[in-house]
Amino acid sequence: MSRPVVVGVAEKQPNVLTFAVQEARTTQSPLRVVHATGIHPPTAGSFAGGLVVEELRQAGRPVLDDAEHLIHDEAPGLDANFVLTSETPVRALEHTSSGARLLVLGSDEVPWFDGLAHRRISGHMALHAECPVVVVPSDSPTRTTGDLVLTLDGDTAAEGPIRYAFEQAEVRDAVLHVLHVTPADAPTHEADQIKTNISEVLAGWRAEFPDVRVVKGFVTGDPTNAIVQATQNAAALVIVGRPHEHDLPFPETRPLATEVLRRANCPVAIVPPTYAGG
Repeated sequence: MSRPVVVGVAEKQPNVLTFAVQEARTTQSPLRVVHATGIHPPTAGSFAGGLVVEELRQAGRPVLDDAEHLIHDEAPGLDANFVLTSETPVRALEHTSSGARLLVLGSDEVPWFDGLAHRRISGHMALHAECPVVVVPSDSPTRTTGDLVLTLDGDTAAEGPIRYAFEQAEVRDAVLHVLHVTPADAPTHEADQIKTNISEVLAGWRAEFPDVRVVKGFVTGDPTNAIVQATQNAAALVIVGRPHEHDLPFPETRPLATEVLRRANCPVAIVPPTYAGG
């Protein structure tokens, strides 16, 4: 059986669902829609009598009903199942995304109560999920076509993001822009060496994916601003690597990644270095 595309929904999130539906159809995968109503224990304890917790459980079914209606309208006949669980969102997504092809989530820029109840779900799952995670901003356009942007920081040993980017470009018949940003204060010889390394690595991948058109872009400036700018330039998807240090909190391992997630204007895929192909 094909591995599913899993999408976690916290509320009405049509852009998130539309992206997940498109991915499931493109890869011919089943879709699993998850809504979790559990609250982190320290937070749950602050609600007297558990009334708010129970209200969240009762509100969960309409969230999935709305998702089911949207999916039926956009992709009738798509193999989709719906999971309503009283687990916390993080625990539920960890369970349901195990063995998945992809996990799709909305951004963490949510109203204050959702932020209190659900914590920083996207950031946590981007660091810990077994599969690639795509974070879809709530106000971003969902494009069926458009170029892809792969951001490389010189650590070309991590093959996962590169493989994912080439696979996505191939299946979407899209141009793959490879972006490397050199900080303005970087020594010239180091910057030149990184450019050479990236070009050599890409040559091997282009041989494996000969139908993918690759455009290299080497720019100088602030890496965060350059990548955020890429999300504003009609890109359908921006692909970044997962932080390398798994024993540190996500914001401390790579502030660039969290800043990109916060400011992105298009979906962003965070890919583990161990990704071996879809």
